[in-house]
Amino acid sequence: MQEIIAGVNRLPIYRLAVPGDELEDVVLSLLRGRVFHATSPSALAGIIKEGHVRSNADARFRFTKPQSEKNYGRRNGMPCLFDLRRVSALQLAEALPKLYFVNLFSGHTIFLILRRAAEAQLQFPPHSLAEVNYQYVWIPHVEAYYPTDLPVDQIELALDVTVVPNWSAASHVQYERLLKKLSNKSASRYAVHR
Repeated sequence: MQEIIAGVNRLPIYRLAVPGDELEDVVLSLLRGRVFHATSPSALAGIIKEGHVRSNADARFRFTKPQSEKNYGRRNGMPCLFDLRRVSALQLAEALPKLYFVNLFSGHTIFLILRRAAEAQLQFPPHSLAEVNYQYVWIPHVEAYYPTDLPVDQIELALDVTVVPNWSAASHVQYERLLKKLSNKSASRYAVHR
């Protein structure tokens, strides 16, 4: 199901209900090769209303994790993104325990997937903590930032993922469509177990 939010800040929203035991495989199959911002359903409404994903430099939003206070991007006024375009399987395996973005908001997470054209503007953290005198933190290999508040028009689509006990036929069809849309790959690369 696709829903287009009307008004100035139009954003296609694709809803997908995924069984918890398949969540990581399904979500990562859609996000690999892309750049995205993870947010909560309640924050999405504010993002659409304001027309931007704002940085949390002023700490007006609740921190997702305690270490977010020292995040390199937040401290430098840049919204945090995850870049899975060139990350290896090992790098991803190392990054996931640091911030499990696949299910960041316990059962209902929104992934705002960046337009390809906006990827050229990405900023990255330094190569080592020593370069910033150990004052900041970031997730190695996957964390990136947009240099300013991220305009909604630079977001290709929102993927609204809810954890459910079992696949529905409609969710499985939606998953196959999204996989093709986001990666131009056959849905057969992920075998769905029903």
